[in-house]
Amino acid sequence: MNNHDAKGRTFRMPAEWEPQEAVMLTWPHPGTDWKPYLDAIQATCVELVEAITQYENVIIAAQQPDDVARQLSHIDAGRVSIYHVHTDDT
Repeated sequence: MNNHDAKGRTFRMPAEWEPQEAVMLTWPHPGTDWKPYLDAIQATCVELVEAITQYENVIIAAQQPDDVARQLSHIDAGRVSIYHVHTDDT
């Protein structure tokens, strides 16, 4: 997996009808409203990444990228990029 720091980088998010190279997800963490459901929602996110990576790459914005990498260690590392991003996304 590729871990990246998003500082100093420019990103463009294409419209849903444009060709895409990846799907972007924000990973839930304890500092959000997901906290009471964190184990269940993270398990669901793992399943989502497993499904998407059968067809496309996945970009993940994660406050705790090392934790996410451990949860996804069984998935093809060439299909997943994890960026360290401070998030509050519920």
